[in-house]
Amino acid sequence: MKNAILISCLSLLCLPSGKSQVPSNPLGLNPPMLRWQQINTEKVQVIFPSNMDASAQRVANIIHFLHDRQPGSIGELKDKISIVLHNQTVIPNGFVTVGPFRSEFYLTPPQNNVSTDWLDYLTIHEYRHVQQFTNATRGISQLTKKVLGSWSWGGMVSLALPRWFLEGDAVCMETALTNSGRGRSPLFDMEYRSLIQDGRQYSYEKAAAGSLRTFVPDWYKLGYHLTSYARKKYGPDIWKEVVADAGSYKGLFFPFSKSLQRKIGLGTKDLYLEMMADLKKNTISPASEQLPLEKQASNTLINQTNPVFLADGGLIYYENSYHNILAVMERNSAGKTIKHALAGVQIEHPQSTLSAAGDLICWAELAFDPRWANKNYSIIRIYDRSTRKKKTLSRQSKYFSPALNPAGTAIITAEVTPEGQSRLLILHAKDGSILQRIPNPTGYFFAYPQWMPGKSELIAVARKDHLTGLVSVDPTTGSTKALTPFLPYQLLHPVMYGDYILFSAAYTGIQNIFAVKPEEGNIYQVTQSSIGAFQPGCSPDGKTLVYSEFSANGYQLKTTEFNVSHWKPYVPDQAPYYIRTFDEIAAQEEGNILDKVPRHSFETSKFNRFSGIINPHSLLPLIEPPIGGLRLLSDNTFSTLSAEMGAYYNYNENNFFWEADLSYAEWYPEVNLGFKNANRRAAYFNFSPDEENNLIYTSYTENWTEQDFSAGVGLPLNLSRGSFDTRLYAEATWHNITNRVGDGFSAAGNYRDTLVLDSISASSRQLFSDLSRSRLTDGNIQAIDLQFQFSSFQRLARQNIYPRWGLILRGNYRSTLGKGEWQGSNLYGRADLYLPGAFRNHGLLLQGLYQETDMLDNYRFANIFFFPRGYNSYTADQTTKFAINYAFPITYPDIAVGGLVFLQRIKANLFTDTATLKYNFPFEGSQKLTSSGIELTFDFRLFRVLDMNLGLRYSYLWNKTYAPQSKVHQFDFLLLGISG
Repeated sequence: MKNAILISCLSLLCLPSGKSQVPSNPLGLNPPMLRWQQINTEKVQVIFPSNMDASAQRVANIIHFLHDRQPGSIGELKDKISIVLHNQTVIPNGFVTVGPFRSEFYLTPPQNNVSTDWLDYLTIHEYRHVQQFTNATRGISQLTKKVLGSWSWGGMVSLALPRWFLEGDAVCMETALTNSGRGRSPLFDMEYRSLIQDGRQYSYEKAAAGSLRTFVPDWYKLGYHLTSYARKKYGPDIWKEVVADAGSYKGLFFPFSKSLQRKIGLGTKDLYLEMMADLKKNTISPASEQLPLEKQASNTLINQTNPVFLADGGLIYYENSYHNILAVMERNSAGKTIKHALAGVQIEHPQSTLSAAGDLICWAELAFDPRWANKNYSIIRIYDRSTRKKKTLSRQSKYFSPALNPAGTAIITAEVTPEGQSRLLILHAKDGSILQRIPNPTGYFFAYPQWMPGKSELIAVARKDHLTGLVSVDPTTGSTKALTPFLPYQLLHPVMYGDYILFSAAYTGIQNIFAVKPEEGNIYQVTQSSIGAFQPGCSPDGKTLVYSEFSANGYQLKTTEFNVSHWKPYVPDQAPYYIRTFDEIAAQEEGNILDKVPRHSFETSKFNRFSGIINPHSLLPLIEPPIGGLRLLSDNTFSTLSAEMGAYYNYNENNFFWEADLSYAEWYPEVNLGFKNANRRAAYFNFSPDEENNLIYTSYTENWTEQDFSAGVGLPLNLSRGSFDTRLYAEATWHNITNRVGDGFSAAGNYRDTLVLDSISASSRQLFSDLSRSRLTDGNIQAIDLQFQFSSFQRLARQNIYPRWGLILRGNYRSTLGKGEWQGSNLYGRADLYLPGAFRNHGLLLQGLYQETDMLDNYRFANIFFFPRGYNSYTADQTTKFAINYAFPITYPDIAVGGLVFLQRIKANLFTDTATLKYNFPFEGSQKLTSSGIELTFDFRLFRVLDMNLGLRYSYLWNKTYAPQSKVHQFDFLLLGISG
């Protein structure tokens, strides 16, 4: 559950930033046919689809309960929050954001959820973020909110509170207030156990920033261990005081760490070292007994998961790494490795599944609605090894964990409906048609269904009332029989072999492989993994067990003998947790609240989607040389309308201008309106005859005031499929422009020459006379602006700089309409082709650009051409450019400079650009601009809060005549990216 607060304050106030870097909300997320209701009290507003009343009531009751029992561990300040519930997605997530201040919940539970109801612990987790931001709004943060509004307030709070604290403290609360939050899950803490067992202890800077070279647990895990340890040793109020100090910016720089130093004598770095020492002391790590199938290179992260034996003894599995995206692999019986197919987007390990029967392999992956971002699907793909072809069996489905029957003729899958109901389906393996819908009279949430070979029943993981167990299911009646006790532990990936059902469970405090014999009910521990074992599979001869085990280098496939006599009986509740950090925080918060939450029935009403549609929330500076100014942003909670108004100063032209823009995106096309009032300036050329039969050629600079009203429609489409991210955007905009011309010629740039008509040929004389134009006068212009962009590229692995394969096409045509005095047009096209480089993580980018305009047009559209690097921009009738880029990593240093900078990667890009500028009559000719050079860029984390990508560019300019100040050696500073 990712906190969507964007760190904006520093980028806005300290660094150059353009519109693309200003925080913004995606628009038009929900299909318009949904009908929305609301619960609106003095403490919370819950906005929800009309068929989700029970979920909305539960959320409102939990929020009211948490609001009334506000814990002293965070502070006493309270604030009302708006929460939007989404049931059209399959991606389990939630976030809190500030522009405007709201939270959004995505309701489909994950297959590998803890036993607590997904909605319950999602609500607890996200409401803790509300409490964090509310109680950090003090001093400078509070002043920022009052003066500059939401985004700057959110930026100041995010700068003050480390991301590991925001998420770790929220995980603490979901763990303390339920019986099975993530802090109690061995799946959650196994990453730090793997580092301890491997003898790795990273510096605080690396642990907090992450790495592009080696595996580092994310800030959720780091934050949980830091926040829970501090509470255990220094008391439940420790973070309350630190949050208040940090939000007030006491100490100004690094206020969070300085506050800790004042309270406990330790800054964040020393607290981390103390926590790691305690974690090592209290972590029991029994030695793992099995060896991996193949030895990995040291510190190279490669995930190998979901092993499935084939009838001939070969093995199918997933593999991905920091430099390769997810693929379906085979290790055949001869030991040869075969890459079969790239899998699409999947929810992270170990939730994923893979199934095989004969030559068929099937899995589930994400699919996307082309228009609505909050409507996506989990579909089934099937792959035939004999033909090496993939096929989509379902399209607009919410199917999870598909499993082929041994004959390869049918698939069992778990479905979650938009209403939140869970059921099992049997599908035809040939076309995906539904053969049977299995009733669910018990109301279980089902996960990981499987066939029981030779039996009529099915098996599945079932969750209900905050407990999880393994059940058999009668496919005719839906009646179930418990095969294991229902306990507050995670159960994953059951599979039947012989008389036993094998599955992964957290019974012992470490996720291991267990077995149960349905007729007996006795549970046996099969593996003795020291970190975590998942996804068991058995060889056809019944002699070998294969599974995926986590390590500090990722998930590895391991094998052991399938020998029942070596298994150990498991007795529930007699095994310890190996990292038990939750007892103290649970006691501090008085434990599980879920049975204490009242069941009030709150009044519901229709939610008016137009209420609060104009909602100014942030005042932000814009610094985009040569333009600077101030903008007022407005967004409604429902993300259908975004508006902004700004006043700016262009110091190149020494004038002010202002503009306002509005986008409404509830319909299939977006509607965009805009108004701009600006002073303009452009160079002109004119030819006019005099009384003495001479042609007077004049160049001059014209000044005018322009008022531009625009209206247009845009269509953003997400056409992504499989391993490729594919987008299409088309927009048509009409402009009505009113011009008011200034007095007199500009003093700068005037030029006058006389051509004698008698010396010019008759044909040319007529051409020159056609160019005779009077000076600009006041008038109106109608213009059209057509834009098109298509992009399709293979998704990036963590270390990839460029996509291995990709294509981006852009087109833009702008023209005045009619035959008025003001005439102008501009045609622009660009193509980017991404290809693999010579070595791993190297990439080749080929670019082609074309622009066509008429230098004699008396109305000029903005020049958007990207000229060869190092040169200034120029005007020509036709401009063509080709560029070659070759990017590659140099090193992954993982070096910290105190708390200022943590350098993760240095990379380079070699380039050559060449552009041809062609001039038509009467300036016929051409000019070539070529530059070559290198860009050296750095990925690093700044001040422990901002992820940045910046660097330097050196360009050698082959055409000295057009080089700025005639200098062929040009150096530029690059700011390529900034995020929180």
